[in-house]
Amino acid sequence: MARRAWLCYMAKPMRNRPNRDLPSLAGPLLCAVGLVVVWTSPASAHHPQLSSFVSQVSLEKVDVFFDLDAVTATRVWKLDTDGNNIIDADEFQKGRDDVLAYVDARFKLSNGAAACTRGEIERFEASENLDKFRILTSYVCPGPPGEIRYDHSLFLETTEGHQHVGRLQVGENVVTHVFERGASAYVLDASILAPTPASAVAVDKPPAAPETAWGAVFLTFLWQGVVHILIGIDHILFVIVLLLVVRRFKQLAWIVTSFTVAHSITLALGALEIVALPSALVESVIALSIVYVAVENMIADEPRARYIVTFVFGLIHGFGFSSVLRDVGLPQDALVPALLAFNLGVELGQLAIVAPFFPLVVLIRRRSERAHRWVVWILSGAVTLVALVWFIERAFSVSILPTG
Repeated sequence: MARRAWLCYMAKPMRNRPNRDLPSLAGPLLCAVGLVVVWTSPASAHHPQLSSFVSQVSLEKVDVFFDLDAVTATRVWKLDTDGNNIIDADEFQKGRDDVLAYVDARFKLSNGAAACTRGEIERFEASENLDKFRILTSYVCPGPPGEIRYDHSLFLETTEGHQHVGRLQVGENVVTHVFERGASAYVLDASILAPTPASAVAVDKPPAAPETAWGAVFLTFLWQGVVHILIGIDHILFVIVLLLVVRRFKQLAWIVTSFTVAHSITLALGALEIVALPSALVESVIALSIVYVAVENMIADEPRARYIVTFVFGLIHGFGFSSVLRDVGLPQDALVPALLAFNLGVELGQLAIVAPFFPLVVLIRRRSERAHRWVVWILSGAVTLVALVWFIERAFSVSILPTG
């Protein structure tokens, strides 16, 4: 708290100091972005910490496959015995009983008022690059399928706003629901699977085709796109350092358009798994892209061809965005709405950053070029240091700053 108060104090108008031409608007700007940098940690720099699970309801059982975020799991499960801030495959297996006890306490299924019972564990493993922990099991519910209630609060005790994206399937119908704080329960109607008395079967018309709830899919993925930008501090800082030296609205339009086109291309390629790049490589280059732009800000007052640089790095950021869609799982019967909605959400999230920040930058520059350069140097320098830490962490799988 003392550090944050000091930042805001230093950002107050510079009365009684040598740089008297620094406008008062620079103070709030420095304070706001300074607090973001202080709060930044390697863990929060990655995607919103996101887990997912797939549930298949049948007459006999409910199959559930968990795909759990390893960063959050490391914080919650306390299985990191060697202190390297990573739960490796051996530590995960040794902590099997503790993990399953945790899952049983925080994930429950019921069929109406009757509780379902977890069966055998069919898979219990860490992913190859240790970014996910995967558990496959099934639940047996008494009686014919009716209203299946999911109570899912794994990791929701954390403070990072963890989310679980569930794909819940009954027959051919698929529902996507985001489980989070305040919305950790969902009731799925599985009564369509219940046996129908022979006397009630209509033989004069074919069964109705399942309907895809495109509206619900669109809203779900739209929100995920917005959240991904606003929680992903690395993407926020990339946009901020891009805007710091932009002078005119036309220049801003070129930069935003080039970034949008670039990340839209690779977002689709990555989400559809047409092109796949290692996560560590993508995240490392994203960190380097921030370093490059921030350093360029300090070297050149008005960098040339920034829209070209933005396009190139936008391609990399698009692969970062696509990893979220792979975690969520694109609904195969609503691919286009899901992709469009997520992309639109990303744009809305960027707009929420650009709309208040760019006018402040322009106003400061018009009132004092010297003050503007002072702001550019301070912010770009701070962001460079933070992004360098991220790069080292991501490229070499080490922990420099504490993760929680």
